[in-house]
Amino acid sequence: MSQFRRWPTERVTRLQELHAAGGRPEDMAPKLGISAAAVRAKAWTLGLKFGRSPNSGFKPQPTVVAPNVLPLVEAALRECPAAAARTFGNRGSQTTCEKSWPLHLAAYVVNAELGFSLVVAGRAIGRDANLAAYAVRRIEDRRDEPAFDAFMERLGDRAREMVA
Repeated sequence: MSQFRRWPTERVTRLQELHAAGGRPEDMAPKLGISAAAVRAKAWTLGLKFGRSPNSGFKPQPTVVAPNVLPLVEAALRECPAAAARTFGNRGSQTTCEKSWPLHLAAYVVNAELGFSLVVAGRAIGRDANLAAYAVRRIEDRRDEPAFDAFMERLGDRAREMVA
């Protein structure tokens, strides 16, 4: 014998009526004499979807947008080619560093200097939060060098002035 029982037609009809009236699975379950999980499962098989009611307490959060600091970073790297050249070092290919380094600096400035989340920092550079986290770690590792630390301090000051 199968462990799954077929739903009586009357119960399916009653479920559809309750769903059309805007009922929630938790409210429908006692009326149907089954669990809320069973109501959700059967509703799913019937293609019925439960949306969020206006009184559910769910309020979408506004999207936070970080300022575009990439032009600021690129200008700072042009003004201080020694810092840019020093930061490239001998890791990876020169082309890869030239493309990724400004993005990493921008993600660091948005996250650490301006106080935005990693998600927002990732959005600011057109990448995801994981890459932003990697970029912030990479910059933090280099902050031990005094010349680079001074460069980052100036960059952070400029970014805060730009936002203010």
